[in-house]
Amino acid sequence: MVVTIYIILIYDITTDQESARIQRKVFTTCKKYLTHIQKSVFEGNLTKLKLMELEKQIRKYIRQDKDSVIIFKSRD
Repeated sequence: MVVTIYIILIYDITTDQESARIQRKVFTTCKKYLTHIQKSVFEGNLTKLKLMELEKQIRKYIRQDKDSVIIFKSRD
């Protein structure tokens, strides 16, 4: 039996010269895995493996010193 986790993902990209490109990349990546709810909010059910893939892909674009991503996890 595959266990899925209900995810709410929120991101915030600092506005600067690179922000538009980064926002597009993060948005597109999140859209592959989750349902778009609001400007920078996504939700959906993922397996642990898919969640790890999503986090790995987002880390390629997020600047640790400027941007943030918050992922809320729940089994229900």
